[in-house]
Amino acid sequence: MAFTTTTQSGAAGKADAPNPALVNALAPAYGPCPHFCTQGGRCKDAVWNPARGHIPRGFLGATGALEEVRLVMVFAEPGHPYADMDFSGATTPAALIAATTAHSASRRSGANEKGFAGDRFHRNVEWFIEQCFPGASSEEKARRVWQTEARLCSVPEEIGKSDSNPCAETYLTRQFHLLSHATWVAFGSKAQRTMRRLRLPHVAAYALAPPGCNHIPARPSWEAAIAKVRAVHESGG
Repeated sequence: MAFTTTTQSGAAGKADAPNPALVNALAPAYGPCPHFCTQGGRCKDAVWNPARGHIPRGFLGATGALEEVRLVMVFAEPGHPYADMDFSGATTPAALIAATTAHSASRRSGANEKGFAGDRFHRNVEWFIEQCFPGASSEEKARRVWQTEARLCSVPEEIGKSDSNPCAETYLTRQFHLLSHATWVAFGSKAQRTMRRLRLPHVAAYALAPPGCNHIPARPSWEAAIAKVRAVHESGG
């Protein structure tokens, strides 16, 4: 699962692989990440256990040149690992990133070997992207959209407050600097708090996962965000 080496704005060489500049920005998280308590850091909730799916993950897309990315979707953190998540066969940061990206892509498309059809969150993500870029092919959408997390590791409590320090300060800011030209949409209060704390411009929308997606204002917030993304994209901005 190796990546090809290209220029910062060049396209990655694997179908699901993010742009190499994003890979480089995220690679230190797989050292493992120095913020893990076991590495002397202060991220008490993070767990490093590749065999059980516990690695930094939850990002997908940006498979072309950086300037092709028009939308960045920021979620709070990845959910608890699925039972079939085993990344123990990947031994380098590039291989781990390739493995988790491929797994995320299979979840989004419902094309994994166990016939996973996608949960509410995955279906809502796909719907949102389709509304932003109607009629675009899967390959085009993969080049135009970068999906990421305010915090790259799962946390014990998915609902409620979550301290994304120092993960977001290290990794989310690196991604923003690479993709500041795109429209950033933060889904849910945790992602939005992180973006505000770091003073990163963004559009706020309700979470795409339950329970947030079940609230009455959720759909209007998504539609407002879609309108902003489409307006910028169609204007060539």
